[in-house]
Amino acid sequence: MDDIREFYNEASFMKQLNCKYIVQFLGISLRQPSTHPVIIMEYMAFGDLATYLRQQMSKDDCPQGSIDIQLAINWAIQLATGMNYLTELHIIHRDLAARNCLVNSMLTVKIADFGLARLVNNQEYYRKIGQARLPVRWMAPETLSSAYFTTKSDVWSYGVVLWEIATFASLPYPGLSHEEVMKFVCEGGHLNLPEFTTKLPVILLTLMNMCWEFEPINRPTFNEILSRLKSFTSFTE
Repeated sequence: MDDIREFYNEASFMKQLNCKYIVQFLGISLRQPSTHPVIIMEYMAFGDLATYLRQQMSKDDCPQGSIDIQLAINWAIQLATGMNYLTELHIIHRDLAARNCLVNSMLTVKIADFGLARLVNNQEYYRKIGQARLPVRWMAPETLSSAYFTTKSDVWSYGVVLWEIATFASLPYPGLSHEEVMKFVCEGGHLNLPEFTTKLPVILLTLMNMCWEFEPINRPTFNEILSRLKSFTSFTE
């Protein structure tokens, strides 16, 4: 029953969303050979962003840091636009990661997977109750230590996604166990900037550091992130 409840929770979130950078919800199918209903979404030709990045790196045999700069900036803007839209609806995603973003045939990236999302109305934060499996390597220190989720914890995760784009979806905190990651982040640590920083635009490196400020209040809003990105590029929607 819990799985079915979570399924309908995700569907209820998706059906109310209307943003070009969030995967479009088309409906639910109950006519399947299995006993489980299925969410029907718009077709995203290249699948999830993490897999796409790894396939591109493998196919082109390209070193980390050689991501197309304009494409990376466009993705950063698209994701920030989608997250800003969610923020305006008082929705916290709670699981923003490259694996939960999908890529269409035009190489546009859209946010998906709302299984952990929560509507917080006008409250400042959502506090996790229970022991659900959570994406430790993408989580902010206040979430790891006190189970507090806010739009600023989504901002932290957004910074990790930028890091994933730069590293062709490498695993965050390589060499550390989940427990070691939790201790490291809660004590003030965060991901190192990619070693190949000379190949990346300064704006992405700056945003990563801003998103990983230990105190949530010191992190930018998604609207502020958008302003910085759009002033840097000729991106057109």
